[in-house]
Amino acid sequence: CTTNAVSLGTNQCRCLNDFYAIPENFDDNRQPVDCIDCPEGGVCDGLNTTVNEVQADEGYWFSPWEKQNILEFVECRNEACPGGQRGGDNCRDGYKGVLCTECQDDYQRVDTYDCSKCSGGAGLVVLRIVGTWILIFIIAFIITYINISDAEKIARAHENGEEGGLDTDASILIKILLNFLQFNTVASSFNYAWPGFVRGFLEAEALISASLNNLMNVDCALPSETSIPSYYINALIIALLPFVVPLLSLITLSIFICRRNISRHDNNLLAPSKIIPGKKEEENKLDMGSIMSRNSITQSRHQPNPNSLHSLLEAKRSAAKEMSQRNSIETVKSDQAKASSLSQIIEIDTKKSQEIVEDAENKLSNKDTRTEEREKSNINIIDGDRGSGIDPRVVSSEVQQSCRQSIAVDGKQILVLKRKKLRTIYNASNLSFVFMLYPTLVEQAFNLFNCESLTSSNDSYRFLPEMSQRCFETPHLGWSLGLGAPMLAVYVIGFPVFLLYILYHFKSDLPNAWTSMESISYEEAYAKRRRSMHLHMLYDGYKHDFFFFEIVVLLRKVLIVAISVFVVNNQAQTQLAILLIVLCVVIQQRLQPFELEECNSLEYWSLFTSFFTFFFGSFLYFSNNDITMLASIMVFVINLMFFMHAVSMILRSIYREAVHIAKKMTKGEAKKMSVGQRVISYIGSLA
Repeated sequence: CTTNAVSLGTNQCRCLNDFYAIPENFDDNRQPVDCIDCPEGGVCDGLNTTVNEVQADEGYWFSPWEKQNILEFVECRNEACPGGQRGGDNCRDGYKGVLCTECQDDYQRVDTYDCSKCSGGAGLVVLRIVGTWILIFIIAFIITYINISDAEKIARAHENGEEGGLDTDASILIKILLNFLQFNTVASSFNYAWPGFVRGFLEAEALISASLNNLMNVDCALPSETSIPSYYINALIIALLPFVVPLLSLITLSIFICRRNISRHDNNLLAPSKIIPGKKEEENKLDMGSIMSRNSITQSRHQPNPNSLHSLLEAKRSAAKEMSQRNSIETVKSDQAKASSLSQIIEIDTKKSQEIVEDAENKLSNKDTRTEEREKSNINIIDGDRGSGIDPRVVSSEVQQSCRQSIAVDGKQILVLKRKKLRTIYNASNLSFVFMLYPTLVEQAFNLFNCESLTSSNDSYRFLPEMSQRCFETPHLGWSLGLGAPMLAVYVIGFPVFLLYILYHFKSDLPNAWTSMESISYEEAYAKRRRSMHLHMLYDGYKHDFFFFEIVVLLRKVLIVAISVFVVNNQAQTQLAILLIVLCVVIQQRLQPFELEECNSLEYWSLFTSFFTFFFGSFLYFSNNDITMLASIMVFVINLMFFMHAVSMILRSIYREAVHIAKKMTKGEAKKMSVGQRVISYIGSLA
């Protein structure tokens, strides 16, 4: 008998177990000439097993692409391959196709290669998608809300001469936590055999970080006769998500409009040079006092009885201020003959006018030095006019006309201010939504080019997300070039490049660039903070030299997604992921990009948590159940501990800010408020 065969008698040679024979190669006595090793994944039980009798082992799928009499079995990517007979769809219920990775009718894809029974039909799909968008909207709205408010508080602290911004770090901590969740949840897509409780925890993290590949699935809503594979339809929906962002940002903007109005603080800080185009350079040098003065003119319209001497005095004061600001009156003619008559008129109501002057001076005491000097100069003009002998009736008509002009100017300025502020909120909201969607967009773009040769045959070069499709042939070629290439160009490459460009473009307007400048005026500071406020989420918390570091974090997410998509080998996946994390730890150690030490510390812990997640995940390849269970418990505990630690830091930050607000209150106000009310007051202050 030939090698690997046993003789059962005369002319009765049979191949041993784990070997098979090819009938075409039998000799004239029908004895096997050669006994071939049973391929990996095949089952060759019994003596004299022939090539047609070799079956697939459990967890393997027979390759139909090989030449005749050449057997090859491919390891399945899920648990849908029961083994046994070859040919047909020898898959478990709900599965079909190549490697049992496609879903049968009335089933939907719930993971890369897993399927589940549809329930609820199209109505449930719509409800799930709407619920997903509501969740994304809530998270993105909170990010926008906190970042816009934090940017305003930092700027106001600078305007008041306080050391503000560094103690208000809740927005920074939330950003670090979200970055960790988006990075760490990629581990759920690695080829780890996670136990149910670990996979559930990672999927919960993915839900918080808005990982949408499964949530936006519409398989159960598609008719069975649809000619386009469901994966391409789902990919198209993911690709179009950013086009919904402007609509969601409008909803966010509407909530801001209803919840918060343009504050008087912003109205007073706004300089005419920043709002009204076409004015002369000398006129644009007016400071905040000019707006305060015009506001006082607006209020003077509401004084009772404009024909009384008291109103005439107030009207003359307002007219003098308006004339001095707009340079409409350069000189006042001196007429000594009429001086006594006007003095007599003023002296009739000396007591009332004195009270008004004192009240105005008390209000001016809270303004800066430039405002006081301008107000005093306006009062001096009034004192100089006492000898001018101007007819009060003429002054009254001039005041009414000046008031109308001033009110019109103020209205335009406030309108432009509101438009600029709303545009800032709108842009910040767009950035927050895309920030949440970015990992999902990157993963979908990479998946459209995810191809692999399953066996040595050329016919086995398959598009992994939809293995019924051969790579770069119709229809995959059209979808990869028509949808995948634009997604790579716009989302994967274009978005980080665009963010880097606008950060450099507004580099001089970032708070860290101008808060240390002693010579900067209020008008310049106001304009700078308003121009850069929509980027607050990107530069918030970083040192000025590392204002671009959020782009580095985006690239970290791109690399970990690329490893999960394009690297198939389990060990290679783990090693590359760990190498990436170690590189990030080294960069963090060398640069220390955050201003606050506690933020650098939290970033360290996030990276170490990701390291242990992937490190212990590699132990799941072991066959020892005790080791895999211990590794799974370690992953669960470490992730839970970090999440609780990060949330506690965020709550402590909010509490510190609430205490800081309470210290600014009067004793009477503070006694009436509990700690919870102070926290609510802090949250309310964000509005």
